[in-house]
Amino acid sequence: PAEVTTWAAPLVLVETDLLLPPGETTTLSFDCTVEDEMNLLYLLGHMHERGTVFSTDHTVGETTERIYEVQDWDLEFRDEPPRVGFGETGRALGVGDVLTTTCTWENESEEEITFPFEMCASVGIAWPLTVPLVCDPD
Repeated sequence: PAEVTTWAAPLVLVETDLLLPPGETTTLSFDCTVEDEMNLLYLLGHMHERGTVFSTDHTVGETTERIYEVQDWDLEFRDEPPRVGFGETGRALGVGDVLTTTCTWENESEEEITFPFEMCASVGIAWPLTVPLVCDPD
């Protein structure tokens, strides 16, 4: 630890209060407000087999930019999702910025599906975090 010049840690934006009714398409969006300045090095999405579309938006003031998107979610992405990198220094996140995660699922089963059997999470690495930062808006 004495030799580390810059610390980085996981950033997890997750919604655990989700309910996918049987036989329906469901879209869920949730916001996480940035409380401390940091730099996002990379970002990926996490859903399970019923996921169809995933995105993460970054809002600064009145300006929103989509920073991550997968239009055709595939089952293999559950364990190896596409990821986006933001370069050596990362994407600056300021106090008050909002990260919005949106997930869409197709529940073709006859049962309700809840967390943890299906998930909606944006996961990344940010600096200068020294411990993991988790935002669950519930």
